[in-house]
Amino acid sequence: MAAADAAAPNSLLLHRPSPAAPKVAAAVRLPAHAAKISCTAVATPAPSSPAAAATDRRVYNFTAGPATLPLAVLQKAQAELVDYRGSCMSIMEMNHRGKEFDAAIKKTEADLRALLTVLDTHEVLFL
Repeated sequence: MAAADAAAPNSLLLHRPSPAAPKVAAAVRLPAHAAKISCTAVATPAPSSPAAAATDRRVYNFTAGPATLPLAVLQKAQAELVDYRGSCMSIMEMNHRGKEFDAAIKKTEADLRALLTVLDTHEVLFL
């Protein structure tokens, strides 16, 4: 890194000012020794398919709240959002009293009851 770059306000190099530099306000403390922060870019080969490209760009969420889902789950949800199990319509477009939707909601409730061990004495309410 050139000396001119090190003096730039957005520089990644932290350094002590030279004796000729203007005095710094008392509230600001500079490190006792120079600290260097560097960033390295690594070239990766181009992905062989759109799925590989999506996998390479995935962000993993380690914060509280929603977690990262496997790419295969997201891709299945994406496909079925447009054409739910070959019905030629999205589940969001289906009649809520139709056979396909009724089967989906009953399976969802059964899976939820099994996963959370919800007793038959309790109701499951989907909002």
